[in-house]
Amino acid sequence: MNRLNRIKGPAITDIKSVSLPEIHQFKLGNGIPVYEISGSIQEVVKIEIVFQSGRPFESKKMVSKAVSYLIKEGTKDLTSTEIAQQIDYYGATLKTSTNLDDTRIILYSLSKYLKHVSPILLDILTLAQFPQNELDNYINNSIQNLNIDLSKDEFRAYRVLTENIFGVDHPYGYNSSADLYSGIKKADLVDHYNRAFGIDNCEIFISGHVTDEVRTVLEETCGQLKQKSSVRLIVPDIVTGSLLTSIPTANVHQTAIRIGKRLFNRSHEDYPVMFFLTTLLGGYFGSRLMTNLREDKGYTYSIYAGLDDFVYDGYFYISADVGNEYVSNSIKEIRYELEALMSKPVSAEEMRLVRNYLMGNLLNMLDGPFNQAQVVRTLITKQCDLESFNNFVDEILGMTSENVQIAAQKYLDPDSMISVLVGGSAK
Repeated sequence: MNRLNRIKGPAITDIKSVSLPEIHQFKLGNGIPVYEISGSIQEVVKIEIVFQSGRPFESKKMVSKAVSYLIKEGTKDLTSTEIAQQIDYYGATLKTSTNLDDTRIILYSLSKYLKHVSPILLDILTLAQFPQNELDNYINNSIQNLNIDLSKDEFRAYRVLTENIFGVDHPYGYNSSADLYSGIKKADLVDHYNRAFGIDNCEIFISGHVTDEVRTVLEETCGQLKQKSSVRLIVPDIVTGSLLTSIPTANVHQTAIRIGKRLFNRSHEDYPVMFFLTTLLGGYFGSRLMTNLREDKGYTYSIYAGLDDFVYDGYFYISADVGNEYVSNSIKEIRYELEALMSKPVSAEEMRLVRNYLMGNLLNMLDGPFNQAQVVRTLITKQCDLESFNNFVDEILGMTSENVQIAAQKYLDPDSMISVLVGGSAK
């Protein structure tokens, strides 16, 4: 009788390919592009309507986030309570999501009930009213939440880092404040809604159990949208701040370290290699920074390196919260890891490990139509074509140690980084 060897793990098999499923593309009668991913066994459909209406299109700071939150809090015909009750009655879910670039209105519904909840969706898209009492509650709650967040060193460090990378007036660099929240008026919301929620800057992603009836309902709702007024991109010049900012606090245990620099968006030719390089450096549990500063030295519970990519720009960052007594040594070790990537080729085994990790993540991202739609949405809203996904996969599969070292020499020079320290040892 054969015994299972519980000491020896299964062999690692390289993932040779990952590809997007078939995407059905069409346009509504008013010209809005639709990306459809079908395939759900359950009779559930997801509709995600995305407007490029974020900070780069604001005429007043913080307005895009407020509109995203309040757009479903009352229309000409329905109060926020009535909207919630009707959505709940049909077992649907309606929510909004926002980031620095866009606003998303997301509806989950049983396919057979979509025609009953779609009028609410049309109301929100065309007749949102932004009631004053809802705006007042939003402002008060936002200020309270901000005050809580500002008590956290890691939150303050992130704000200062992005401010120093892009500038205090740049859409990707300015920070929220009580004054900015208090200064939001209903007229500001109406103006932004009328300018930035039309057909010229809209894309729709539908996934799940998509039928002809679902497409008809979509035409009867989103197909009725019109362009209200012109939307204008407003992106000022980058104004880089201090290379080193230290903010002492009363934290007796930790200091938040944030290190980073401006890079580029997903369309840049070096994005795939920087994605690979950043993962190797600090993007997974076995990364170099985690192995060094957590596993070997015990300076921190977690350290992470990543890329934040926007539509019009992007940046690289390293994030860690370390014991106050370890701040100087932590910075020294971070610098060591950056310089090592610049000076020494990565081994074939480590390249293989990172490649398989990334390919596994890509496979997981494409598990099911809802996840697939999210990948497609990310590509399209970041102004990348669908073929760019396959190109990205090819680049990851073909990544070489030489590619990684050249990118490190080009972008990871420690002397080019902006550093922010917030905490008990920030002096």
